[in-house]
Amino acid sequence: MSDVIAQMLLNRRLARVSANRAHALTVIEMAEKHVQTAQVLAGMDDRTMAFTAADDAARKALAAVLAVEGLRARPVGGAHRNTQIAAA
Repeated sequence: MSDVIAQMLLNRRLARVSANRAHALTVIEMAEKHVQTAQVLAGMDDRTMAFTAADDAARKALAAVLAVEGLRARPVGGAHRNTQIAAA
């Protein structure tokens, strides 16, 4: 386990949960749909919403990686931020 993950667990920015591959695959499917949405929006010249959809897709993909590892981002300090830090 990396020092970053250990510190995030200690600071309650991450929680240990049961590793859940099925949940991770569901989240990956949602992320893929967000990527498709981002592509459609970019083609419609709505780059702001395309970026938002792409960002959501990336965050969900990272959350899926955490789920497979038995980790979940907690809201302490911001769940989205914690997901990104843990995945880095």
